[in-house]
Amino acid sequence: MEFVIPNKRIANRIAAYVHVPQRGPILVDEWFQIHELTGRHVTDVSNAAATGLFDPFLMNWSTLMISTLKIPPGLFPKVVDSSGDFGVTHKSIFGVEIPIYCSMADQSASLFGSGCLNTGDLKITLGTGTFVNVNSGSKVHASISGMYPVIGWRIGGELVYMIEGTWNDTGSIVEWAKQIGFVDQIAETVDMANSVKDSDGVLFVPAFSGLHAPINDYTAATGFIGIGPTTKKAHIIRAMLESIVYGIVLIFDVLNRETYHLYDKIRVDGGLSANDFVLQLLADLTGLRVERATTTEMSILGVAFVAGLQCGMWKSKKDVYKLRKVERTFVPNFWNKMRYLPMINHWKQALERFGRWYTDLN
Repeated sequence: MEFVIPNKRIANRIAAYVHVPQRGPILVDEWFQIHELTGRHVTDVSNAAATGLFDPFLMNWSTLMISTLKIPPGLFPKVVDSSGDFGVTHKSIFGVEIPIYCSMADQSASLFGSGCLNTGDLKITLGTGTFVNVNSGSKVHASISGMYPVIGWRIGGELVYMIEGTWNDTGSIVEWAKQIGFVDQIAETVDMANSVKDSDGVLFVPAFSGLHAPINDYTAATGFIGIGPTTKKAHIIRAMLESIVYGIVLIFDVLNRETYHLYDKIRVDGGLSANDFVLQLLADLTGLRVERATTTEMSILGVAFVAGLQCGMWKSKKDVYKLRKVERTFVPNFWNKMRYLPMINHWKQALERFGRWYTDLN
């Protein structure tokens, strides 16, 4: 379906300025999804916070950011709760008026859909990139390592914050392996990784879009190190999958340093959550049980749950939580973690070797 923004000059100005690296032009999404469907220019608190232009501490649009980017304040939508009456769609679109009861940012909806409704609940989305999110309850987290202080949702007066750490090269790594002919099908990577006992000393630095928190080096290069005469394709694939988990471990270490939450399990979703090798290694290296639900599309499920609560389909969040079903739980292997500790240290050295690469070239 094609949507037309009446004022192209304003739309282009929003698209040009309101774009946070790696997170997308959130306000343009709101224009299409709510304004063009209902005529209302509003956004919920989670989408507002995801732009980086909304101050989650003061709970208003950041005057500093707006003035720095020279964006007219009148372009910004009104910020409302994540559930409520967002209006109805124009009858001319679907033939009937359809009420909109929920609007949430992608990872906020995924957190809700994953059943992370209590303070300290942890979920990881393994999609094109990795998103590590923790429900931080009523407290907004000020990180010193590059974690995002964002908003989970505001529903019925309950304001829930969340901590977010990202590692943007995840599913894209496996897609790249397929693109250059390392594998024919992505599902093959599990058997290939398990066909060898280790990576034979091969390490992979996944920095197609730089290295994110807590490294925060956007001039790093992607590459392999440790390739030798005995290196096989399976070793390379295994090193690539291991690097995904190593990046999560760095974020998890930050969470353990900066928060006081006692994590007991990780809920996972996203396309790469179907990879058993990655999930088992994630359980081993974090020491936590890893739960994979029966569906990987938690963002869609999250907004459906919130909309259902708003319209009375369910009475409470407890009713919604019961609907989540676990397909498989991966139990940590302590001895495998001990075996991997030297390799993780070598991988951290590899990060330093590939760090500031493009800066040095200039």
